[in-house]
Amino acid sequence: MQLSIHTELDNRNYVPGEQVRGHVEWSGGDPSEPAGSAELRLFFYTRGKGTRDVELVDLMVMHE
Repeated sequence: MQLSIHTELDNRNYVPGEQVRGHVEWSGGDPSEPAGSAELRLFFYTRGKGTRDVELVDLMVMHE
């Protein structure tokens, strides 16, 4: 299996409200086997001074 994730910007740090765009490519596995499903999760986390926050922003489930 091969997975690649690309964002439009080479930036790994975004500010609140900034738009993140990109695409995901997934290939591999046995072609005679059903793919089943895949799940894509978009989440954010903060770090540094203060409380660490983690939140799931969106979830997409893709079925065969």
